[in-house]
Amino acid sequence: AYGDLISGKREYFQVDKPYYRRDGEVVWTHLTVSLIRDADGIPKYQVAMLEDITDRYRLQERLRHQATHDPLTGLPNRAAFFERLERLFEEPEPGARFGLCYVDLDGFKVVNDSLGHDMGDQLLTAVASRLDAALTPLGHMVARLGGDEFVVLLENCRGEQEAVAAAKTVLAALAKPVIVGDPKLAVGA
Repeated sequence: AYGDLISGKREYFQVDKPYYRRDGEVVWTHLTVSLIRDADGIPKYQVAMLEDITDRYRLQERLRHQATHDPLTGLPNRAAFFERLERLFEEPEPGARFGLCYVDLDGFKVVNDSLGHDMGDQLLTAVASRLDAALTPLGHMVARLGGDEFVVLLENCRGEQEAVAAAKTVLAALAKPVIVGDPKLAVGA
């Protein structure tokens, strides 16, 4: 864009650009560079205007995160999961495969009804944390669809064995009781 500007092919350009301070802090800016021509129309100067948009950028990032992540667990939500799944179908590579593991917690309604929604929320948060810790390092996406339903997306799945291994990883992650306050809660899936 700058090359086109100084050669006279364009009159201006705009770009959002990060700058890094010495302490590592990022300052986001909106940069506008305009071409100034002389009386004969020949490019002579450029004028740049730099606006600090750090607060606006951070707000947009926070809003984007809230729109795509479950507020309780911090995992990607249903919308983020389906968006990622749709991208897999848009431009699949030849021979591309993916796997899905649908995870529904056993007995969650009993916990919610007998111990209360706060305890149920704590259980969901603990389960989400375990699933995320066990599967995300393997390159799999863990998302909360809602209620006590989770899903694991295996991109570039090498076959049935990898999907079965992911399912076993889910069950192993939930094998030990979850400690929520005083009670130890056993949860299956």
